[in-house]
Amino acid sequence: MSKISLSLSTKADARGKSQVLMRFVGGQYDIWRGKTGIYIKPDNWKDGKPKASRRDQADYAEVRRVQRQLDALADLVCDRYAKSREHGKDWLKELLATVRWDGDGQLVSSSRSGFAQTGITASYSTMIAELVADKMISESTSLAYVTVRNRVAAFEQAEGECLVSGFDASAFDRLISFIRRAYDLSDNTIADFRVRILRWWHWCQEQDPSLPAMPRGAGKVRAKAYGTPYYLTKEQRDRLYDAKIERHTIAVARDVFVFQCLVGCRVSDLQSFTEANVKGDHLEYIAKKTVRSNPVTISVPLHPIAKAIIKRYKGKQKTLLPVPEKHDTYHQRLRKAIRLAGIDSMITIRDCHTGNPRQVMLSEVASSHMARRTFIGCLYEAGFRESDICSMSGHREGSLSIQRYRRVSDERKRMMIDAI
Repeated sequence: MSKISLSLSTKADARGKSQVLMRFVGGQYDIWRGKTGIYIKPDNWKDGKPKASRRDQADYAEVRRVQRQLDALADLVCDRYAKSREHGKDWLKELLATVRWDGDGQLVSSSRSGFAQTGITASYSTMIAELVADKMISESTSLAYVTVRNRVAAFEQAEGECLVSGFDASAFDRLISFIRRAYDLSDNTIADFRVRILRWWHWCQEQDPSLPAMPRGAGKVRAKAYGTPYYLTKEQRDRLYDAKIERHTIAVARDVFVFQCLVGCRVSDLQSFTEANVKGDHLEYIAKKTVRSNPVTISVPLHPIAKAIIKRYKGKQKTLLPVPEKHDTYHQRLRKAIRLAGIDSMITIRDCHTGNPRQVMLSEVASSHMARRTFIGCLYEAGFRESDICSMSGHREGSLSIQRYRRVSDERKRMMIDAI
């Protein structure tokens, strides 16, 4: 059950007022603190709440106003916590930063109403921040929009005043051209940027229907292109797991990766797993990335090696496994493990900038997502149906994303040739 406790800052401003601080507890490990932006005289605060004598009408009126604000804020925080499945470490701070009050102390903006307050006279980057505050989106998507906002802010500095009211196809084309010139990005990354801008504009239209629709060809970019997926074979995966690696941090990253290879989850889900996700001989979870669009429960039977890895680290951390917090740290340790295990090899990839094929060592490009490709690729090579694979990967059957994981092995090609 959620619990909110309030305290008063020990610091006072020039008016002699101190800010009310909030502590929100949503669960055993869900604890946040934040500044409410609401101030009150220390003399009017007692036992964690506003208090004043009715005899002093001025103080009493202020206490009543502060109490209304704190009640509205508590309702907002509890409501947002209940509706959102994603709660980053700065979740409460970011939510409180979006709150706006009118002259009477009434809550007028906590996201959507923020558009009504600043509206089409706001800058692009300001409204992108409002979008993140309004939409219950995943933590990874929120971080992606932080990058989008920073790049749009750079565009605004170069262009001068950029208001929502003036955003049209021409402005969109100039924005995309600026991104191409200013940043060394692949065509796929620019295509993702365009999609996020379009989603932002659709949100703006939801807030103000008078805004025009964006023409289909606006901000045109090249279509996304993907090379042949690379991943470990079953034999390489087992050799990696059996390899004797003395350095503890490298061995841990290896174990985490092999576990991921055997359950097929994304690293964002892996970082959130606890022992509660293990139901008997199965791992059960709802993928964070698709929790809003496809909130199905994914159930994956645990491979004997996966069980052994869980047992090895049981009770040593709050999460199910000691997954490195930083992706780069995880990737660097994984690449060292691949070299130490003797499974490094030359592979051909598509250069994301030029589109041309390029040969690199596997250890140069290995990442946590390669585990997901290994899981799906090995199941494809074993001859299982796509619908069965999707039931454990969380993809929608027939989606383009699941098809990108498929690679026809040389052995299967030989079998097909022998059959004709």
